[in-house]
Amino acid sequence: MTGVRSILIVAIRVYIGLPVKSIEYHKGSMGLYIVVTVVSDARSVLERWLQVADKMRGLGPVILKWSGETNVTPVE
Repeated sequence: MTGVRSILIVAIRVYIGLPVKSIEYHKGSMGLYIVVTVVSDARSVLERWLQVADKMRGLGPVILKWSGETNVTPVE
């Protein structure tokens, strides 16, 4: 599993294209999923996500968090 995780980490870092603070693996009611915390503000992370979401679909469920300012409204 370590090799697969290493590949996932590289893929996530390349796709996101922003500094990644952490990547965590979880198992919950929806199965296995990945939580990625990005060192950036919400707007930058969400804009980047819209560009790469289709490419990351094959990695399984990915939840993005950000460590910077929440500079978007709930509607955005």
